[in-house]
Amino acid sequence: MEKQLPPIWVIKCTEYPKDGSDGWHWRHYFSDPEAYSPDEPAMDWGGEDWIRSTYSMKLLREDVLAGHLAVCYQSDDAEYGRCILGVTQFHSDGKEDYPGSERYNCFDLIPPEDAFFLDPPLTICDLYETGCHPKCFGRGTQGTIFPVEARDFEGILRATARQSAAQKKALQKWLQRVSRK
Repeated sequence: MEKQLPPIWVIKCTEYPKDGSDGWHWRHYFSDPEAYSPDEPAMDWGGEDWIRSTYSMKLLREDVLAGHLAVCYQSDDAEYGRCILGVTQFHSDGKEDYPGSERYNCFDLIPPEDAFFLDPPLTICDLYETGCHPKCFGRGTQGTIFPVEARDFEGILRATARQSAAQKKALQKWLQRVSRK
C-alpha cells in the first residue's frame, strides 16, 4: 500500500512587487550557491517584509508543519510568467520571526539539493490547459501561503507528466522518497 502524501501548500514569490518593495525569485533557492548552501536547510524564510497576510500567518501558526510539501510558485518569472518552478518540503513548522511576537511569518525549507526542480517550469497557462484550475492560483488569493487541495496537486502532476515523461518519473520517485520520511 502506497503511503499518502503529507499536506501540500503553495509558497508564492514575486520578484518585483507592485509596491516597489524588495522581492524574491525561486531561482535563488534552486540555483544560487550564494543564497543557500545546497546541503543545509534554507533557514528563516519569510519575515515581516515578506509575509504580511493574516491568513498566511494563521496557516503558519496553526497548520504548516515540518515534512509538509510546498509547491514553489513564481508570479512574475521573466521568461515563463506565472509558473511552478518545483516542489520542496518544510524543514520546520511555521515560526515567529521574532519570538514572542505572535506573528508567525517565518519557516525553514529542506536543503535545495533535496528539493525537486522543474526544468522547464510548469506555466500556469499550461496547467490550465489540462483543465486543472487550483483554487490557490485563483482570484482572492493575495498572500504567500495557501493550501493546495489533493485533486489540484494531482492536476499539477498530470500537467507535469504531459510536459515531460522523464520529469514525471523523476517527480514521482522524489514524492515516494519524501512521503516515506
